[in-house]
Amino acid sequence: MTNADVLVTVEGVAGYWSKMSGLSETISRAMFSDGSTNRKRSATSGSSEIAEVTISRPFDPDNADDAAAYEWAKSVRCGDTFQVQVRPVRRCDGVEQRGSKALFFYGCRLTKLEFMQSMDTGAGDNVVELAVTYSVDDYDFA
Repeated sequence: MTNADVLVTVEGVAGYWSKMSGLSETISRAMFSDGSTNRKRSATSGSSEIAEVTISRPFDPDNADDAAAYEWAKSVRCGDTFQVQVRPVRRCDGVEQRGSKALFFYGCRLTKLEFMQSMDTGAGDNVVELAVTYSVDDYDFA
């Protein structure tokens, strides 16, 4: 599967997102010495932290889905939660779902909104994008 073979969508937002930073979870465990060796060992319990995720999409002011995505991003600035789905697909004569599972991000909250970043009107070789970064409460590949 290539990275082009996924469809990133936000629940309630029309269209899809073309880039995603990916999932990263860090588990912190206390270290201890058992007293019988000089080797440190990790505890079985600990806490985990899911890193923020960034998704982005090209922005065309004439595209109604893009304008609606921008308005949605502004509307969740006050902490409303949302869900993101990353589904494997096959793109040949349309979009066809692959397999029965998708990656779901739950309890997402906007932490950063980026719009029209890195503008260079002289070059004209960059695409204007809408990007949102969000925290994640939980995830599942189901």
